[in-house]
Amino acid sequence: MLNFYVFNWLGDGGLKSAVPPFSIFMLFTFVLLYKNKNFILKGFDVLLIAYLLALLVMAAIAGIEASSIFYAFRELALLFVLILLAENTHISKSEINAINRVLFVLVMLNLAAVFYTYMVGPEVYMKTLTGRYFWPKDPKYFFTISTFYDFWRSPGLVGQFADLGLFAVLTFFIFIRHQASKLFIGAAFLLTLAALSRTAYVPLVIYGLYYILTGQKVLKFLIKYYYVLFLLLIPAVWILFQKKVFSPESLLMRFEFWYDIIHQSDFSWLFGGRIGTIGQASELGWFSQVLDSYWIYVFLSSGLIGVILTFNFFFERVMAYRLLSVVAVGFFISGLFTTLTQSYSFLLLFPFLFLKLKPDTDD
Repeated sequence: MLNFYVFNWLGDGGLKSAVPPFSIFMLFTFVLLYKNKNFILKGFDVLLIAYLLALLVMAAIAGIEASSIFYAFRELALLFVLILLAENTHISKSEINAINRVLFVLVMLNLAAVFYTYMVGPEVYMKTLTGRYFWPKDPKYFFTISTFYDFWRSPGLVGQFADLGLFAVLTFFIFIRHQASKLFIGAAFLLTLAALSRTAYVPLVIYGLYYILTGQKVLKFLIKYYYVLFLLLIPAVWILFQKKVFSPESLLMRFEFWYDIIHQSDFSWLFGGRIGTIGQASELGWFSQVLDSYWIYVFLSSGLIGVILTFNFFFERVMAYRLLSVVAVGFFISGLFTTLTQSYSFLLLFPFLFLKLKPDTDD
């Protein structure tokens, strides 16, 4: 929303679309100037980056527009570059604490925005922030408000509820990873629940199961009072069934769309071939642009080679850390039903989990 207000003040709120490519240019400038003698690249890292860059170059040679190449780079390769940069960046404890404080302020501001949405309703809220109202999505500013059964899905100050959910749950994991206070963790947890995003709920549920099964006190409590919990669970499940929360309709629609796009596409199972023509680069409409599956996006763009190299990239990095392993499993599952890298919140915050603390730091 800050981007929107700045560029709207300059005369065109739509100019905020210029921020991402400019930010990426600044990132690469930083990478080129960043002199770290301990920068580590594994053999498969080089292979993955080289493979994706080769696909992008081939797409450019084939005549695909520069804007489509940019979208493909952002959704397919940028995350790996950011993670490589983050895991080779060592910061002090005081710098981590500063990051946690900034994120906490943003969490509280978004919590206030969500509750304000419920107080005044979506129309007044959207007009308050953008000066106009479109349901459910502003065609120019992409500011989105939708419903989740009987509840509003507020976009907070992020602009879209799915992005807000990813911001909240990733902040929750960053707080845990970098040992923030219980107040910070609790606020991020509350914002995740308030975002009403199933994309954010999946990794949260996976982490919750891990926490329960590995925490002796929690497990003993559940075993001792299982009958009470079971009785409480019955009305909760009944209400969810009444609200059709477990309805497979949206999932079946996704399956039908994925089946159609795979069988109607001219692509190679080994190398992909749809890079620059699917995801945000697609001109075929909303569903083709969203795609709703990160793994199908990777498969169609880069083939089985790309999928295997992507799995290997994350596998090598998360297996040595218990929390990262659990979080990665949650997002791997969530990625089956959403294209994670279309979210700026995910692109910006997921690499924060790979930041390293400076050894022997005293501050």
